[in-house]
Amino acid sequence: MNNSDNDNDNLRQLAHNLADAYGNALMHDAPDDADLEANDLLLESASIRFSSCMLYEITKGSCHPSEHAAIGALADRTCALDDESVGLRGLTDMLSQAAYRLEKLGRSVPPADGTNSRRALVLARIGSMEHLYRMAVSLSRIYLDRSQSGVYLEAAREQLRSARKHMEVESSFCAFSDHEHTARLQELSELEDQLKDMRNDVARP
Repeated sequence: MNNSDNDNDNLRQLAHNLADAYGNALMHDAPDDADLEANDLLLESASIRFSSCMLYEITKGSCHPSEHAAIGALADRTCALDDESVGLRGLTDMLSQAAYRLEKLGRSVPPADGTNSRRALVLARIGSMEHLYRMAVSLSRIYLDRSQSGVYLEAAREQLRSARKHMEVESSFCAFSDHEHTARLQELSELEDQLKDMRNDVARP
């Protein structure tokens, strides 16, 4: 299997994982005893990795404009983000709706007091997922609407900063030995570095 096939498989799997985002957001309306932690963590991680894959394809991979120009006669090479099994436009529309649900939920629930660390953890995670979804949406728009790539790039940077704040709060409620939280924050830092280096016009034709 070549690198392009691997990239496509990664995107398909991550898109499949994220397909549960809206249903998960609805389940957060359930009573507090609903245990959604495992699914939340999966969606957090999938959001970061999906965004990273999209960014790679846009800046260096199969969706980079110069890549198509360079291959000339090999015009049959298609952008991985156009893969029907990824369903980028529909997926990111759904992620936008899921983020909106989580935003409303976060605003409707009274802030947790100092004695309710579990509630504070859940609220932090809801906030991180909301902003991670919106970051993925913004990055998808860089590809889907290249004429406004600079606007969406700045939006993605802003959403990443907001997601990091929530994830750091979330991490503060977990044991210092929690490798999963550390790994997700590291992945987010790497994505942040990529976004800092990305030119506003990088995705334009």
